[in-house]
Amino acid sequence: MWFLPAPPSPGSDAGRRADLRLARDWLRAELRRFPGHAADRDVVGVVEALGADRKDSTPFLRVDRSGSAPARGTALAPSFLAQLTEAELAERLSTVYRYRRLEEDEARRLGLPTRGAHILEVDPQSEDPHFPDVERPSPQEVWDALLDDSRTTPVLALSRLLPNPLDERLGAAVTARWIGVHDDQPFLFVRDDAALPARGFARLHHRGDDVLMTRKRTFTRFAGEHPALSALLVRPPPSVAFTENPHHREGLVGAVLEARGVFAVQGPPGTGKTHLATEVVQRFLATTPAGRVLVCAKEHYALDHILARIAAALERDGVPFRAWRALSRASRHRAEGAAASWSVAAATLDLASRDWAPGAEGWAEYQASTAAQQDQRLATLAADAANVVCCTTTDAAMVEFLGRTSFDLVIIEEAGKCYPSELLHALCLGRTVLVIGDQRQLPPYQERRTHDGLAAWRGALERARAAPTVRSELVERFGDVFLGLEALADAHGPLSENQVAWLRPFEYLFDRLPTRHRLRSSSVWKRRCRASWGRCSTNGRSSIASGS
Repeated sequence: MWFLPAPPSPGSDAGRRADLRLARDWLRAELRRFPGHAADRDVVGVVEALGADRKDSTPFLRVDRSGSAPARGTALAPSFLAQLTEAELAERLSTVYRYRRLEEDEARRLGLPTRGAHILEVDPQSEDPHFPDVERPSPQEVWDALLDDSRTTPVLALSRLLPNPLDERLGAAVTARWIGVHDDQPFLFVRDDAALPARGFARLHHRGDDVLMTRKRTFTRFAGEHPALSALLVRPPPSVAFTENPHHREGLVGAVLEARGVFAVQGPPGTGKTHLATEVVQRFLATTPAGRVLVCAKEHYALDHILARIAAALERDGVPFRAWRALSRASRHRAEGAAASWSVAAATLDLASRDWAPGAEGWAEYQASTAAQQDQRLATLAADAANVVCCTTTDAAMVEFLGRTSFDLVIIEEAGKCYPSELLHALCLGRTVLVIGDQRQLPPYQERRTHDGLAAWRGALERARAAPTVRSELVERFGDVFLGLEALADAHGPLSENQVAWLRPFEYLFDRLPTRHRLRSSSVWKRRCRASWGRCSTNGRSSIASGS
């Protein structure tokens, strides 16, 4: 479902034309995706109608009835976003190790325990032939990082041929549990319940990371093709030094809600960023009861914190609402407070406990006969019925929203930590988007490695141009990923400094948007925030409006 902003005022000709322009851009993007539809008579009529309202009578878009691509306009899929995302994912190249399996006699001579384990000797110094400049951490560093992030033993994928770590498919690789590492020597201990190649390459295999990689590519493609971002990505405004706030703090909530597009707010810790977001949601739902709000953050902790504040404030003020907190099955048992109150399980139980309305009791018999499907149906209904939807920016729910769901208001907390693949798609889901962050505090995770990934891919593409055999190897190893990056580089050349700056999308937007505000420390404001929050119970549930 395509989302258009709220209709402008009757006298706003500029607003009406802006809406038509957004609709035209969306149709153009759809026709590029499905060129066969360009020959459809109804589609042609809609496009021509959208273009016929200009004063100069020049259509926004002319469609060739033969089904070819649109003859006018700028491509909506800016190429550099895909390059930035692949550079972000290139970190996976650094954990591919060449190995050999030690025979049992050799392991005993070295004094290594052999019971219940294969022992692999890896070569941390060996270079990837296609990415020789990629820095490779020691196995001990990788092991320590994995233990910090997860309590489960990691899985290694072992293959005789040099693998593609940017592909979630295992192919001919064999998986084995990595159960330990030598304190200072490059020996890995692997559970001996599988037959392993005597020599080859080992890489980490984590299903969750593979799913996240696929989602990020999906988000990047969606953002790059979306008309709401086309002007910012293709023809961005120049950076303008921040001098003063265009709005007083007292009028900031109103200014945010009146914005069409992205409003960026920056401030260090303790300046009331979360309180501002809560105020915005409060006022919006109080004045627009049928509106829908999407609340996002990159990390679960920040999301749960802002959800607790919003839910408590709405309950305190008696604003009817239903929240829905997207959680994976693995994380549901860890949910606490507001997150648990509005989780899928809680919402499903709430709906299941309700009585049928008069005249609809006949459905109760049907419900009883479909108990196996009931939970999933109710979970979907809970999400659709919520007017405050909460999920991380990379949650599976975000994939479901793309191209299908829109929101009147989107709030993105801690946006300064996000890469383009973790932020830009969320900007396309609402009429008004409030992004909150602090570009002076924490940048996106492992930003230096992502810059290294850009350099690594640039070097690989240069070597491929110079040597056909190297290009054949890269095509065989990386398939569509390499071919896509090669086509982008051939069509648009190397990334400009301005495009690389998008690796910090919040900072990039804040430096260029006219709709921005900088929060500053204020003891008076802090006292107001504490007094307001002190009246809230963060673990309570609001009453639900009748019929919601």
